[in-house]
Amino acid sequence: MKKDHLNNNTLTLIEGCFIDKFREVVSNHNPDFIVELGTCKGGLTKYFVEWFPKTSIYTVDQYWMLSKEDSVLFADNKVTVIITSQMFDEDHILPSLLSLPLKKFLFCDNGYKREEFRYFSGFLKPGDLLGVHDWGEEIHQKDIDDVIGMFDIHPINNEIESTPGLSQCRFFVKKNLDFEKRSNPYKDEITYCEFK
Repeated sequence: MKKDHLNNNTLTLIEGCFIDKFREVVSNHNPDFIVELGTCKGGLTKYFVEWFPKTSIYTVDQYWMLSKEDSVLFADNKVTVIITSQMFDEDHILPSLLSLPLKKFLFCDNGYKREEFRYFSGFLKPGDLLGVHDWGEEIHQKDIDDVIGMFDIHPINNEIESTPGLSQCRFFVKKNLDFEKRSNPYKDEITYCEFK
């Protein structure tokens, strides 16, 4: 963990005492690519660049808040920065990206965590890892009751919940369901793209 990730300009909002566990969870998953919803000033993105130098990283936000220095760092490390106010648009790149048959980690930490979890979880494939921040504040179990059945609870959640103040992150692994259509509760509202 580099101390410069914690300066005032790029502070990650993931709890400092949990950052090593966060890395362990994602490293053990060994994703082909990472999609981070909520770039802010790029604090967590810098960790991803440091931890996973060979992994494709996509970071998405509604506003450009990155410094010139961080923008260059991300460009040099092949981080794709997506700025959009149309994140939930079915024509957006995210549904296609998340539908790829590659192992991925999706981290929901933008301003609409409940909607992010509910909408994008349906595009994930069995075995994909989904993480969310601000659990218990900006997103609650009752907000996602209708889609949480698609996931197994990651074992780290037990440790988080038994250690007060450890983290507001929660992690879930997409189950292998019999029917792909069951995996997206919004299937009737979404146009799927087929890759040939």
